[in-house]
Amino acid sequence: MKIFTSPILVILLMSFVFFSCQKEESEFIDTPIDTITANSVLSILLQNASQNSGSIDDFIDGTPCSSIQFPYQVIINGQTITITDVTDLADLANTTSPITIVFPITVVFEDFSTLVVNNQQELDALVILCQSLDDSISCLDIVYPITFFIFNSNNEQTGTVVITSDAQLFIFLTTLEDGVFLAIDYPITVILSDGTSVVVTSNNQL
Repeated sequence: MKIFTSPILVILLMSFVFFSCQKEESEFIDTPIDTITANSVLSILLQNASQNSGSIDDFIDGTPCSSIQFPYQVIINGQTITITDVTDLADLANTTSPITIVFPITVVFEDFSTLVVNNQQELDALVILCQSLDDSISCLDIVYPITFFIFNSNNEQTGTVVITSDAQLFIFLTTLEDGVFLAIDYPITVILSDGTSVVVTSNNQL
């Protein structure tokens, strides 16, 4: 099948590839595990945990690299259905009938950037792009809110920040400046991939 893409879509897709490659390179930066700085091991772990999960609607869009932004509509057996949240997704997860997406839709990538997709051809292009990238793996979900204490290079506390969502945490950590040090206000609660809730009281537990 021949796929046509607009110049704008190509530019945005290349930006997505750049981000994914940049993320993989940053994972090899060697810093102490108990230090939260811009490129520390723990910072990278938290970034991975807070990425947008694109796998939630794979049975609809066919790609784990992005998810479709709510609300949107699909057609099943000639009936138009509006999907407004994950509960609606769960209700459709076991359907055996073909699902047709009503375009345009907005897709959300791992870094929470968005792209308007106007037709199935453009979505197919995203699926092909995703197949060339390594899937990100998130082994835990963070229960919000969580609080970070902010310190400067002199070990002086300069402020605090309360994080209330994955998107906020991801943006906060990926834009963290050099020379800024963070400490988590423990305890926090995380949910493991098997659904188990764990209370975390130190960096070492993460």
